[in-house]
Amino acid sequence: MENIILFTMMALFFTMMPGPDFALVMKTTLAGGRKAGTYTAWGISTGLIIHTLFAILGLSALIAQSIHLFEMVKYIGAAYLSYLGIKAFIEKPKQDDMLEKEEESAPSRKQAISFFGEAVLANVLNPKVILFYLTFIPQFVNLENAVMPQFIMLGSIYVMLTFVWFTLLAYLLNHVKKLLASKIFQERMQKVTGVLLISFGIKLVLSDR
Repeated sequence: MENIILFTMMALFFTMMPGPDFALVMKTTLAGGRKAGTYTAWGISTGLIIHTLFAILGLSALIAQSIHLFEMVKYIGAAYLSYLGIKAFIEKPKQDDMLEKEEESAPSRKQAISFFGEAVLANVLNPKVILFYLTFIPQFVNLENAVMPQFIMLGSIYVMLTFVWFTLLAYLLNHVKKLLASKIFQERMQKVTGVLLISFGIKLVLSDR
């Protein structure tokens, strides 16, 4: 029980640290509103579920141990983050007169799939998440008991924490967006998120591991 509490606290801390996922939720929320940010949160959580399955099946260890595979994932992930960053410069936030209608209308099916898919890919292609699953979570696994059920439980806790945090973040960002309903402000914030995503992509390329 103590391990679970400690894991939850530390996992929440890591989740709340600004990173590519944070920037992605910020980008989609500013561009499409709270519901768009929520679809992104679902996508990030789905990416973590995939990472959990990869870790259980041993695929994460295989990628981490192979220099070529790890480098390939790293460069593809960096390129994708940079692409999302450039896209943030092109996208235009919703106009002021659309803000009130935003809560009543959900993104179209195509938009929802796009928001969700971008988040899944950005998360799955992040090698840092692979290393997180291989180095952080195992520290809280008791080897005297069955390992797989523990790993699934810890992975599930991490997924739930992530979804709750980024859903809350989307709500808060959307609230700030409404308070500062200025087209110029929103466009500048879009560009800031673009710079952040590109920066994370460059940082990923320059990192050793």
